Amino acid sequence: MRLDREGDASEKRADYGHGYFNCAFRTSRAPRRKKRPAQAELGRGTPGSQGASAGSDCLIHDLWEPQKHYTTIFCVAPQLWSCQQVLVRIHSQSDFYNPLSSFDFLIRQSIIRSFLTLLISAAAILSPAVTLAQQASFRVLAFYTAKGELDHIAFAEQALPFFAELAKKNNFYFESTTQWESLNAEKLKHFQLIMWINDFPTKAEQRAAFQDYMTQGGAWLGFHVSAYNDESTRWPWFVDFIGGGVFYGNNWPPLPAKLIVDDRAHPVTHHLPDTFTSPANEWYIWKPSPRLNTHVKVLLTLNPQNYPIGLKDTIIGGDLPVVWTNTRYRMIYMNMGHGDKIFTSREQNKLFENAVLWLGARK
Repeated sequence: MRLDREGDASEKRADYGHGYFNCAFRTSRAPRRKKRPAQAELGRGTPGSQGASAGSDCLIHDLWEPQKHYTTIFCVAPQLWSCQQVLVRIHSQSDFYNPLSSFDFLIRQSIIRSFLTLLISAAAILSPAVTLAQQASFRVLAFYTAKGELDHIAFAEQALPFFAELAKKNNFYFESTTQWESLNAEKLKHFQLIMWINDFPTKAEQRAAFQDYMTQGGAWLGFHVSAYNDESTRWPWFVDFIGGGVFYGNNWPPLPAKLIVDDRAHPVTHHLPDTFTSPANEWYIWKPSPRLNTHVKVLLTLNPQNYPIGLKDTIIGGDLPVVWTNTRYRMIYMNMGHGDKIFTSREQNKLFENAVLWLGARK
C-alpha cells in the first residue's frame, strides 16, 4: 500500500480470518524538499491464542525535514498485546530514512508502563504516611488576657509566638483566644490540651465546663498567675486540683533563681541538668506546700541557696515547689510567667516544650 504524501490519510482494512486490524497511515513533509514516497506493507504476524478476536488501531507518521527523515509509530489499542501481531515493514530509497520498528516501540512502551506502575504503587504505599504526617498530632487551645498587670501581659506576648512556633516544629495545632466564653463544653471537646497563660476563669459556667473537661480526661498547662487563689476566689475544686496550696506570698522585684530538678526521669524534666538558673520571675509560695499532697509529684523546686530572695518583698525560707503535677489529672503547673525574660533560657524552654508534648500525647 502506497502512502499519500500530500498529508491526507488513507485507510485500509485487512481481514485475516481470525480477526482484523484497522490501520491508518498518515505522512507529512516539509515543503522545501521532496523525497520519493516510502512504501509500507502490512504483514500478518503470528497471532497468539488471544489474537483471534483482537483489534488494533495503529498510526504511522512520517516527519520530513530538510536533512532528516523520522518515522514514529503510535499504537492505541484496548489491549497492548494486539499491536504485537502487526509487522510493519517500511522501505525507502532515501538515504536519510531511519525506520523504528513496532517491536522497538512496544519494548519502550512496556518499560514506561512498568515504570508508571511502580510509581503508582509507591504513591499508594506512601500516601497514608504523608496524610498522617500532615495531620496535627493533637490540638491546643490557649486562653490569655490583654488586660491587667503589665508583666503578665508581656509574658503572654512572648508566650503566644513561642508556642505557635513550637506547634510548627512538633506538628500540633495551636490556637489562642482572649474570649473566656469559649471555655465551654462545645469548644473544649475539640482540644486535647488547654493552656491558661496569664489569667483564670471567674464565671461559674466557665469553671463548671473546665471541671467537666478535666474530670473526663482533658489536659491542662497553667502558668504563674493562672493558679492564683485565695479566700476571694471561692473555687474549692480548683484548690484541690492545684494540689491544695493557697497563695501565701511572693518575692519582689522579679529575680532569677537557681532551680533543682527533683525527678530527671520524668518525661517533662528529661534531658534537663540537675540544676539550672531560671530567668527573672516573681516566685510564689503556697501554704500548705503542694508537696504534702500525696497525689502531687513535684518536678522542680526553688533551690534553698536562693534565700533570702527579694528586696521589697523577701522570701527568707521554706519549701517552694515551682513545677508539679497532680497525678489524679493530666495537668502541669509552672510558677514561671512574670515579665519578658521567661523565654531567654534554653533549659527552661526545653521544659516548656516537654510539658506540652507530654500532656498533648497522653491518653
